[in-house]
Amino acid sequence: AEGDLDYRMTVHSDDEVGQLVHAFNVMIERVKDKQEQVVELEKKAAWREMARILAHEIKNPLTPIQLMIQQLHDQYKGDDPVYAEVLNECTEIITDEIGTLQNLVRSFSEFARMPEMQKEPADLNAIIREVAKLYTDTTIALALDPALPKLLLDEQQFRRIFKNFIENSRAAITQKGQGSITIRSSVEQDSVIVRVSDSGAGIKDDVLQRIFEPHYSTKKHGMGLGLAIVKRIVQEHDGTISVSSEEGKGTEFVISMNKRRGKVR
Repeated sequence: AEGDLDYRMTVHSDDEVGQLVHAFNVMIERVKDKQEQVVELEKKAAWREMARILAHEIKNPLTPIQLMIQQLHDQYKGDDPVYAEVLNECTEIITDEIGTLQNLVRSFSEFARMPEMQKEPADLNAIIREVAKLYTDTTIALALDPALPKLLLDEQQFRRIFKNFIENSRAAITQKGQGSITIRSSVEQDSVIVRVSDSGAGIKDDVLQRIFEPHYSTKKHGMGLGLAIVKRIVQEHDGTISVSSEEGKGTEFVISMNKRRGKVR
């Protein structure tokens, strides 16, 4: 069992030897947990450094490229309407793609160096309602527990979380052709729970296992940083996030936060 942190000794008695074996098993479990935490932190640090480098390398040439294409467009003084139309179209396409790259740079920068959380007493239900109102073309059912206590939250970051969830749900519903979105909040024992579910296309099992990893995305556009950032925000608030999904039936994200740890005193 050398180096195997999944190995556990069997307890055969309640005497001192049995207690020693139990203590050993508890110690191994804690060592395993700490090792997993260290691995997770190392992975996060590596992704943040990669994101920082990519943001820097992509950002630097964008401005001169943008200036050059605009200069080429403005300097054409000819009277060939066909060439002028092609030039206009090419300029527009390149400008749009530069804008896409600039958004990508911002995403990388935010992931690599997210601002320090500005936690203040906040009404989580109110945040959910405010974000839901932004999507006037989407029906979002709300089932919010009025007994939710105020929590110390970064409101802007939590708005970002729910926007990300809703955008993902809308995309899943569009993919399926129909579906609905529901957001529920509740108090369960010592935890505040928020569930965001949809009846969209669902997520494949192999994708589900890696959904919170940076740079992992099945979308044609974007770099898969959205849910990685969501997970990081939740963890910065000492919370946990999980996801369950079934292809063709829908997906549910669950955020759990300790109401005592985050509660306003």
